[in-house]
Amino acid sequence: MAEDYTTFTNIVNGSDTLSERFSALVQDTINTARETYSVNLSPEDCLALTELRNATLGAELVPDELARQIVSMAE
Repeated sequence: MAEDYTTFTNIVNGSDTLSERFSALVQDTINTARETYSVNLSPEDCLALTELRNATLGAELVPDELARQIVSMAE
């Protein structure tokens, strides 16, 4: 069963600040995934990255955890 990110997207879409933050994180993550890990992610794929969702909502981004999540998507 696919994950449902409706609540998260509703929260993000309701705030310009969160929307801008998520957009920037997605762009950085897509570039890092491609350049560092040879993983091609779409913006939709980024919704599945718990670390990005948490960072969007204000938690500190943990680069090692984000890297682990990116690599696991390639498996």
